[in-house]
Amino acid sequence: MERILIIGSSGQIGTELVMELRKMYGDDNVIASDIRPSSDKVMNSGPFEELDILDEQLLRKIVKKYQITQVYLLAALLSATSESKTPGLTNETANDLASLATIPAFSKHSCISGVIF
Repeated sequence: MERILIIGSSGQIGTELVMELRKMYGDDNVIASDIRPSSDKVMNSGPFEELDILDEQLLRKIVKKYQITQVYLLAALLSATSESKTPGLTNETANDLASLATIPAFSKHSCISGVIF
């Protein structure tokens, strides 16, 4: 059975993806995660983990806890928001860093068959 982690589940695409995958794989097999709580329908329909994508230790813990086999990486910073709070940090740079931060956490878990960016 697939165990799917969706990182960045609070946005429009993430919310819809969580709900569709939960229909396909079962509520308990799709773990939603984001830096902030998600919509009520996501929060009330299955597991949710609060996760900062740059926190590799917590990411490893979640992967191990749920025995994750697939990861959907949807985490992103909104350009206007991230740039105003962090001068010099562009949306592209922030998202590249988030993507790279996940690789070490996934590489040590042979149960993960796919990472979708």
